[in-house]
Amino acid sequence: MRTRLLFATLLMSVACDPTLDTSTPDTDTGTDTASDSGTASDTGTDSGTATDSGTGTDSGTQGPDITELDPTCHPADPMFVAGFTRTYNVVSDLANSGTTSEGTEVQTGLGPSVAPSGTTVYAVQTALSTTGDAVTATIYQSCFGGVAKVLEWEASITVGGQSKNVKATPSLAREYLPTVAELDAGTTWTYDYQLDIDANLGMPLPITIPTSGTYTALAGKESITVAAGTFDAWKITNVFDQARDSGTMGQFSDISGSATYWYVEGLGLVKEETLDANTGAVIMTKELASFTGLSPV
Repeated sequence: MRTRLLFATLLMSVACDPTLDTSTPDTDTGTDTASDSGTASDTGTDSGTATDSGTGTDSGTQGPDITELDPTCHPADPMFVAGFTRTYNVVSDLANSGTTSEGTEVQTGLGPSVAPSGTTVYAVQTALSTTGDAVTATIYQSCFGGVAKVLEWEASITVGGQSKNVKATPSLAREYLPTVAELDAGTTWTYDYQLDIDANLGMPLPITIPTSGTYTALAGKESITVAAGTFDAWKITNVFDQARDSGTMGQFSDISGSATYWYVEGLGLVKEETLDANTGAVIMTKELASFTGLSPV
């Protein structure tokens, strides 16, 4: 039972939280049809020459430059700042058990780092702890071309005192923030990939979980108040599906969810609400309680 709960926690954390999303870097073939073809400065002006209408599908072919880091990166998620901390108050039911628990999540910026794949990108360490459960991960991210993506991560997950190290790799990269110009104007983009999971969890592995969804960035900013203060934030929604039944040979049911994220320029994520789309039950909510080393605009 604990093994099943542990694995369910992994699946839900990957599906609903962009900071726990996964990907492997790939080579830019110039065929990406998503909105990540432009470049943006941190003043919000798109300096690229893309003609994307903002409704494309992320094909995952836009990868980071393995020898070059963008010194300004993405103002909506300043992953390039080494030493920052963001602390969140969390309510979660990652295992979709019907019972929520409260806790905290602390994110720490590690700055430029070498990912397990050998790519030099930016790294953020995150530690999520609720009653009896914990997820600790190092997340490798890129903002190449003014678009923020999670490239890969490795995690240690603990449920009820049982800990496992987990590695998950999707077949295509997932963009979680478009360019600033597109955030200001509003845009929509989709993702569709196979999530390969490898860990010693007492079942045949690796397994493959089909995962898909649609992000929508609402035009402009809105005021939001959390424990850390009141900010003007970009608002993004994410409607996702994860075919867990086929991927785990019937051991877990499929899940559909809807998430809303609020990002503040110079600060990053300040609030998240993720719900089960079928029941309305809480999967995760978190609000920023405090931060250091960052300067919100």
